[in-house]
Amino acid sequence: MALSCGGILLCTAIGYSSEGSLSASELLEEGVYLQEAKGDLEAAITRYKQVIELDANNRPRAAEAQYRLAVCYLEQGNEALAIQAFEALARDFPRQTKWVEAALEHLPREFEPNFIPWVDGERTEMEFRLANGDAVGVFVFDISEFEHEGRSWWKFSNRQFARGFDMMDSVIADPDSGLPLEGHYYDTNSGSVIYSCKERLVRIHYEKNDNKREFAIEGRFYSNSHAIALMRQFPAEVGFSTEQKVLVPLSGVVVPVVFKIIAIETLDTAIGTFECYQTELDIMGQKQKFWITNDAKRKMVKMAMGGIEVVVTRFGVAAAEAKTVYENDRIGYTVAYSNHWFSFESNVDEENSKKGRLELRDPNSTTSISIAAVRYESTENEESLSDLERVRETAEKHIKAYKQRSPDFEVDPESWSEFEINGATALSYVGRYVSATRGKPTVNKKTFVYGKGRRLIFTIRSPFDEIERMFPLFDAMVASVKIE
Repeated sequence: MALSCGGILLCTAIGYSSEGSLSASELLEEGVYLQEAKGDLEAAITRYKQVIELDANNRPRAAEAQYRLAVCYLEQGNEALAIQAFEALARDFPRQTKWVEAALEHLPREFEPNFIPWVDGERTEMEFRLANGDAVGVFVFDISEFEHEGRSWWKFSNRQFARGFDMMDSVIADPDSGLPLEGHYYDTNSGSVIYSCKERLVRIHYEKNDNKREFAIEGRFYSNSHAIALMRQFPAEVGFSTEQKVLVPLSGVVVPVVFKIIAIETLDTAIGTFECYQTELDIMGQKQKFWITNDAKRKMVKMAMGGIEVVVTRFGVAAAEAKTVYENDRIGYTVAYSNHWFSFESNVDEENSKKGRLELRDPNSTTSISIAAVRYESTENEESLSDLERVRETAEKHIKAYKQRSPDFEVDPESWSEFEINGATALSYVGRYVSATRGKPTVNKKTFVYGKGRRLIFTIRSPFDEIERMFPLFDAMVASVKIE
């Protein structure tokens, strides 16, 4: 009996389990077999946990089991548990450098950008597309240099328009620390959110309801728009991973975002064929993917999120002083506008080529601009009307509709203007109201143009603090219209 007990004690001392006859080395070997040959991950996980528990004194073997345990979690798709297991390996087995180095390859790294791939005035234009390929909106990302207090800062502007939803997110950031100096977020539903950061104190003002809040943030963090550009500075290495704090101005919180490069692949795009690195973002369990070219310019050419793809259509440097000429052959008109703006055709009726709507936006402004155009045939009652009478009748209908939506809408009686544009009759007015979306006074200017069986309605909606810059650009666009 004594020999039996002594035998058990001896076996335990050299690594036998009291629950079975396998040693720790045999358990590890069986775990590897179950994982790699049989694909039985649950059974392998059980074996590796037994090795870690039984073989604490054999650091190399326990470290290997800990590493293989983490890999099993990865193969199961349980990234959270895998990261915990890799972190435990680095923490509990610091001298097992072989396995610690392998674990660190799977863990987010400390990351500081060491090169800048973009240039002043750079613009990326992209389209939102459904699974069937239909374009439903536009995404524009601008980067420019900004002078402040005698030094240069970077300004990152992200402007989106899709199915009537308007969004703008711009930030001025320190080129060295990445910290935001000030930013402006706006969307159709929430209105404007103004934020600033000074000495690690973030101040946020929600203009729609005039709410304010402030809080302190420790360590490096990025604004939402800057985080998009940050991915262009990552090393193009599969397996690279980093966790960064990202400020979301709309919710007023800082969230941890894990960026991980998961693949290198070749993509055919509207601007060329490129080798790209694919970066996956994990935002508190929600996944997004970004494809960035593996070249000197690191162009963002594709995004995927929530069943929608966003694909590049144009890339280059936007020269604000130049003009873009838009031609609509279906309806028969052309118009020129600032090259700094971007446009998107919305509500295009494929079955009715007589109607069309063009949306125009400035990436650094919450102002919205549109052109509603139609080819029309006069009814018997309208045939006796002149173009000026038609344009006045249309204007009165629009004013009535505005008053129904916004009872405080008022037209400035001194703003009415009648004129001609390249042989067409035009009339304009300026109205004011308090925007339910913006939560502050907004100016609405409309110009109605009639001629050659076409009717064009130009509309600009702008907050007071933007009209000095935006109205002259709007008037210049209206003056350029030509009806064919």
